[in-house]
Amino acid sequence: MGSFLFLNLRLLNDQTLENATGVGALPWTWPRDEQVIDLVHKSIYAFVAGALADRLVPGPPRPAVPRAGWTVGQPA
Repeated sequence: MGSFLFLNLRLLNDQTLENATGVGALPWTWPRDEQVIDLVHKSIYAFVAGALADRLVPGPPRPAVPRAGWTVGQPA
């Protein structure tokens, strides 16, 4: 899920900066094959970055233990 959100953020950031600086054209003016190549490259980048982050960032040291009053649907 995080990789998908990062992909959208990456696309938004890239297009905003390119168009704000005047070095890029609007994506819908690109040939279809260039649009596909751009999306594929950015998708690979986002999902590889997410996979690396998942491998490098350690998870919690132990599983979470439910506590009284903190479980949904049970009285406190």
